Amino acid sequence: GLKEKEDFFVVGVFDAKIFEKKWGKDAVHLFKHLQKTFVGETLSQTAARFNQAALGVFKLRTLHIEMDTAVLDAYIWNDIKLKHDFYEVDYLPENDRVRFTIHPDTRKEVLKRLLELNHKIHEEEMAAGLWDKKKAKKEDEGKPKKQTKGKGTGELF
Repeated sequence: GLKEKEDFFVVGVFDAKIFEKKWGKDAVHLFKHLQKTFVGETLSQTAARFNQAALGVFKLRTLHIEMDTAVLDAYIWNDIKLKHDFYEVDYLPENDRVRFTIHPDTRKEVLKRLLELNHKIHEEEMAAGLWDKKKAKKEDEGKPKKQTKGKGTGELF
């Protein structure tokens, strides 16, 4: 849990292998960057700086989960389990595919439902004649406007 991660540096020695196993490669890079950036700081000071940054990341993840849950609540899709975690996503470059996001199967289900909803709304709009009006408006926009001579529209010379 988070408390366990906060207490990681109690021993006072930075062991990159143990740290990486617990936090991941990106965290090791961040910690080493902090050490280089704040030269002269003790290990405890750098660890405190890292913990502060990590807590911010955890807060962002919590907000991400809360927003995703609020979206499901808005659509009344409470049967979907989001299963947030780190997943490899296939729509990003091969060297940068791991993201904190919803489970890939969940993503497919949400996209499927959104597509179904889009089709349903489109059908309702078609039945209500809304697309006929848009089509007629677009046709009117394509026609050249009639020039009228009258007050304020006359020629300059």
